[in-house]
Amino acid sequence: MIYQLEKNGQINEIKIENEDANKQLTCISQSGNGTLIAGGYNGKILYSLDSGVHWNFVQNDTWLDILGIDFYKNDSAYFVGGTPFHKGEIASVDYLGKGERTAQQDFEFVVEDIRFLSNGIAYLCGYGAVMKSENRGKNWEFLDVKNDYFKAMAWANEQEGVVVGYEGSIVQTQDGGRHWHTIRNGNNPLQTKMRWKDVANNGNALYVAVGENGAVMMSTNRGKNWSSIRPFTKKDLNGVCFKNENECLLVGESGSVFLLHF
Repeated sequence: MIYQLEKNGQINEIKIENEDANKQLTCISQSGNGTLIAGGYNGKILYSLDSGVHWNFVQNDTWLDILGIDFYKNDSAYFVGGTPFHKGEIASVDYLGKGERTAQQDFEFVVEDIRFLSNGIAYLCGYGAVMKSENRGKNWEFLDVKNDYFKAMAWANEQEGVVVGYEGSIVQTQDGGRHWHTIRNGNNPLQTKMRWKDVANNGNALYVAVGENGAVMMSTNRGKNWSSIRPFTKKDLNGVCFKNENECLLVGESGSVFLLHF
């Protein structure tokens, strides 16, 4: 089900006819021309050509669990997934969610997220690892950041980014991954446990992180400080992306999609 969260707090449901669409969604991304694509378990994909007003369901023939997705050009996206604790891979689809399971690369850990930036720079993250490529994904190197199951990343540019972890960590770099600053330590027993699933940036100073049990936090100063948003659902929130500077889409449990206004 797709829900639109209005500025007044009212939630409206947008129905999709195909029952298979009501499955867990794990990730969402928007292309440069406004196409939205969301992925989930067993190759379930939703796409929208009108900025989220209408959605279409596609069963990707790979049947791969899609954990992260990102457009690297307007008509093509890479998605990542794999087997927890064992193997990760990268594959590709077109903007309608169609494509064969042709792995670009295999990894010794499950890959949860991937981001393509300008000048050939790309990043990926997964179980205990964050990696960087300077040639658009042909070769990858490990970065010096650890101590969490890293689920997602958001990058304001090639140098400045935030990575979130399933244990609750939020870490930040301002120099392309050479150095990292821990904003929130997920291993601190004195703070509320939050299990992050995704994070996004609006291209300016605003970051939004989402997680289990409807957890949402935001930063308005480029990831330096974070505050919680009043809960509006108890569903697990697995993916987030910005439609524009003031609106973002959240996807999660039971195929739910929320539109959040700022």
